[in-house]
Amino acid sequence: MEFVPGVGLANTAPPAAPQHTQSFGSLSTAAASYTPSTAAASYTPSTAAASYTPGQAFQPPSTQEYGAAQQQHQQQYAAQQQQQVQPQSTLVSRNGQQFRVPNGLAGQYNPADQAQYDSVVGGIRGGEGSGFDGHDAEGWTWSNAATTHPHPLGIPPSLHSHYQTLTNLQSRTLPPSSHHYKSIPPKYHSAYPLSLGQESGSYGYPSSLFSVRSRDAEGWFVLRRFDVKCSPKIASACITAFRALRSPFCVALKSCFVSNRALFFLHDYLPGCATMYDLYFEKQTSLSERTLWSYIVQLLLGVKSVHGSGLAVRCLKVKRVLITRDSKLKIGGLGIVDVLEFEDRKRLEDLRREDLKDVGRVILSVGSRLEVDKSTSPEVVKKAIESFGQLYSPEMCSLVIGLVGGRGESVYDVVAGLGHRIGDEVEARTDVCEGLDRCLAKEYESGRSARLLMKMNMVLERPEMSVDKRWSETGDRYVLKLFRDYVFHQCDGNGEPVMDLGHVVSCMNKLDAGDMEEVCLSSRDGQAVLVVSYGDVGRCLEAAYEEMLGRSAPKGVERVNSY
Repeated sequence: MEFVPGVGLANTAPPAAPQHTQSFGSLSTAAASYTPSTAAASYTPSTAAASYTPGQAFQPPSTQEYGAAQQQHQQQYAAQQQQQVQPQSTLVSRNGQQFRVPNGLAGQYNPADQAQYDSVVGGIRGGEGSGFDGHDAEGWTWSNAATTHPHPLGIPPSLHSHYQTLTNLQSRTLPPSSHHYKSIPPKYHSAYPLSLGQESGSYGYPSSLFSVRSRDAEGWFVLRRFDVKCSPKIASACITAFRALRSPFCVALKSCFVSNRALFFLHDYLPGCATMYDLYFEKQTSLSERTLWSYIVQLLLGVKSVHGSGLAVRCLKVKRVLITRDSKLKIGGLGIVDVLEFEDRKRLEDLRREDLKDVGRVILSVGSRLEVDKSTSPEVVKKAIESFGQLYSPEMCSLVIGLVGGRGESVYDVVAGLGHRIGDEVEARTDVCEGLDRCLAKEYESGRSARLLMKMNMVLERPEMSVDKRWSETGDRYVLKLFRDYVFHQCDGNGEPVMDLGHVVSCMNKLDAGDMEEVCLSSRDGQAVLVVSYGDVGRCLEAAYEEMLGRSAPKGVERVNSY
């Protein structure tokens, strides 16, 4: 069952009520005692458990009315206890294995979700997924109130862990007193060294590398410093040429400038990436032909983007090609060689032919595990080709030999001959995008619930509002407090807490959709009972939040969208 924001329930049939309802007789054990005479001081007499309208006054029910309501809910609880003997989950099969999902969800569960998730995380389709037995990794119980398949609060745990790792890598910073800050311009902060000491072999000049944030732009960047003399005009010409280049296969060059007698390059930061050299020479990772075809297509498309912008790559080496976790390639270091070797003018056609040779050398290197560049001896190149031919198909070997030998074709001619391979790559990337789109939809569900929770916690039990110390305990805010207890402070007939995360998710979805389903709310001591709809609670929340915003905005300042 899906909820559409601003529309309500996607299904025409009303949803089932949550399995766990409050037991009024044990509410006093769930929290501290609550006195309605002070909390509901602004309420005037009305019928007990009547439909509530935001702003309408309310008085606690009489003893007779309260007893009738309590008896009704005790009967509901008894019926619930009888239902609990029924199985709470259903066995479903996938990849030859069986695991459990909540009742009613077996028909909605899509076996392709895990395969798409595996392709997102590791570039592998059809991998095994973990089972689901009605409890998640944190021990929460999921009832039928949860209307999504496993991982209903967002992306799968492994993918969440992956992005959390990337965030941790981004957030690494040096203390403000670190001597490294003397090496970077003042407008950059939150620096962290990505290379220890001086790198002398990467581009032939001493350099140092930092992840930084800029005061002029959002996001994280990689700042590379070269201790060489360079004219600011040359640096300006470089950034002018490369600034317009936008390719998913290249790391974007953001800036190039001279400062403190040093040359700086600013590129996008891609945390968690590994170079081809790290992955296939140091770690000796296995490499299938299918993956290698994907690398060939991505490298050629990246070179095609650069050539189409009237430029040349000039930096294709196994130590400068980055690989993300989902097997995407990024050509790094664009623009650096153009500035460092500015005086060494070469014809653009010659540079582009050398780019194609470099593509062949990179593929030959990772396939044979012998590093090949333009300075490699013919004997080593011959040995690498022999090793490569023993591992991969004649079609791939012929293409690589042609690239390394320089057949005189342009990158457009080479790409045109790989139409079927490009089609395979498009299919694979579309599969990945669909998996990420599913994950994004789940994160949207989590995001709107988080927004509601932040609003509620800003309003509930606020110590004072201007001079009104009882503001959060009266009026519409009192309804929100009862709703908070209904959603998060459920307990069973014995007064034990009910940790039903499915009930929480279902309630927050209905609140966000403004559903007209009614729910019975009770104070903690059972002296106050309200029957309200989720739409009424939503209007109470918005009214209270808007009132707070109106008082918090400084005079003369126009408030923008508050969500």
